[in-house]
Amino acid sequence: MKLGKNRKLKEKKHLTPEEVEFKTETLKKEASSDEDFKKIIAFLVFVLIIGLCVGGLYFFNAKYVTKDSFQEESTTTTTEVSYNKNLINVSDIFEMDSKKEYNVLLYDKKDKMQEEFYKSVASRTYGDTPLYTVDLSLASNKAYYDPNGEENTKPTKVEEIKITRPTLIKFKKGKVVGYYTSQEDILKETKIK
Repeated sequence: MKLGKNRKLKEKKHLTPEEVEFKTETLKKEASSDEDFKKIIAFLVFVLIIGLCVGGLYFFNAKYVTKDSFQEESTTTTTEVSYNKNLINVSDIFEMDSKKEYNVLLYDKKDKMQEEFYKSVASRTYGDTPLYTVDLSLASNKAYYDPNGEENTKPTKVEEIKITRPTLIKFKKGKVVGYYTSQEDILKETKIK
């Protein structure tokens, strides 16, 4: 029996012309649909590549060119700008109030020891006599400050001012009436009245 079954398997089937034609058409359809499938796959791959390129350009532009997207949120703090009307330049000290008495304290604010001491002096209450401060470390005041130079204790105009150390100048009616350079004298002259 086994031989009979094997023989049947080995026997070739003969196809009729209609069967051959049907199989040929089926193979052509399969080949045609396989070709269409390949075209569809190629088109989808092409669209995917184009999409990735456009997305990459968008990301590059946002990250490196305009720097607006994909950036970490940075917290910005806004500080109120304040103007200290008592902080002036050396060039203004003769022009502050020519009809009244006023004091001008000149010192280098970059020197931390001086800055702390004279800041506390400047923060006191002086009654009716205003106290103006001058920061000698500012570029606009450098021409009048020379720690190794010679001091002029009786200036009559701005061009004559030469400061060598922290100084308190008292003005009355636009003229120098006092010139103090030691810390003790400055404290004595600026004491609360």
